[in-house]
Amino acid sequence: MDVMKTTHLVLPAVLFLGGVSCGGETEPACERIAAVLEDLREKRGGCTPNFMNEEPFAFDFAKCEAGFSSACPEAARSEVERYIDCLGVVSACNPAAQEGFDEAIDACLDHAQQVLTEACIEQVIGD
Repeated sequence: MDVMKTTHLVLPAVLFLGGVSCGGETEPACERIAAVLEDLREKRGGCTPNFMNEEPFAFDFAKCEAGFSSACPEAARSEVERYIDCLGVVSACNPAAQEGFDEAIDACLDHAQQVLTEACIEQVIGD
């Protein structure tokens, strides 16, 4: 294979990979929130949706991606992580004891709403 053919084949791949790594990166916190919410939906199972267990699902991934870095300063990032971790450890809902599931989610929300700015809350909770 001559140098021209090799360059012709390799250069587009390098440019593509460079574009992927330099631009279009997603915000890790937004990805983690989306993942923990998907898990939480599964954990809710047959329990009844209500105002206490539905609030986190107001989260909008695109909105988070667009505004997280400006709305949630570096100092707030550990509290955002704490919110994500809190939702992540909520146990699966048992319809016979749904109150505990709802209260666990509400405790995560209450703490985040007490320590985060309104702008950051809008990004991570969608409130």
